[in-house]
Amino acid sequence: MHTGPAGIVYKHFEKVTDPRAYRGPTHDLHEMIFMALTATMCGANGWADVERFVDARSDWFEKYIPMESGIPSHDTFGRVFAKLDTGEFLSAMHGWVDEFAGNLQNKGVAIDGKMLRGSFDKASGKSAVHTITAFAVGTRTVLRQMSVDSKSNEIPAVPLLLQLLELDGAIVTLDAMHCQTETAQAIIDAEADYILSVKGNQPTLYKYLLNKFVEFAESDFTAEGLRRLITREKSHGRLERRTYYTIELSDEDRKVLKRCSRPFPRGNWGFARIEGLVDMVSWTEPQDNRVTQIWRRL
Repeated sequence: MHTGPAGIVYKHFEKVTDPRAYRGPTHDLHEMIFMALTATMCGANGWADVERFVDARSDWFEKYIPMESGIPSHDTFGRVFAKLDTGEFLSAMHGWVDEFAGNLQNKGVAIDGKMLRGSFDKASGKSAVHTITAFAVGTRTVLRQMSVDSKSNEIPAVPLLLQLLELDGAIVTLDAMHCQTETAQAIIDAEADYILSVKGNQPTLYKYLLNKFVEFAESDFTAEGLRRLITREKSHGRLERRTYYTIELSDEDRKVLKRCSRPFPRGNWGFARIEGLVDMVSWTEPQDNRVTQIWRRL
């Protein structure tokens, strides 16, 4: 009987087919999956690492699984996992990760693209691997990940990635590349909220919002309904102060945003309010050595 964290793993992975033909006593597949997942979460980077980790923590593992056949060798781990049905394992993995991440209501989910360092091979002409990742900020968990052919292909991949997630009530953040009506619509369809950076790839929208916040600045940010939030934190060896301003949409705002959506008939922005990061000031300690970097952007 699997208990505790092993019970959760068994619940999600019980339908994963064991690829081995029965030839006498073997290591239980679900025990092996539990061992591999636990070791990987603790930093194991290969099957030899997994074997060493389980051996060093065998007393802990025995609290949750019988381990009647002992600890599998790294070769056994490699052979068994290489033969698993990828679709079955991925589906089970998604269910387990979702339970581990917990309820995403009012929680942040960051969508970001990365190029895997060292994944290119000049000799064979192999380009670097690009991935797009959905990351649960609160639990620091990768919820989903997809590979894409190149960075330019991230844009159509994001709506597909969003379809794999239960985002009801979540707050999805994306960079300016993904400021697209199709992406906004996909998030709205998932009953989630979003925060999108607006830059030059949406020139009409960018110019409108920039002028709007310039007007706010000229009135010393005293416009009715305009709210401000100031945060201070230490990050990457710097002290940072960020000032945010947010305001509900006016009828005029909605008309302009609707016009901005016209080239994209398959989606709309669905804005409820607009927010501007007016400035970010960062400096190194001590404070009188103030190396300031002021970003004025939306």
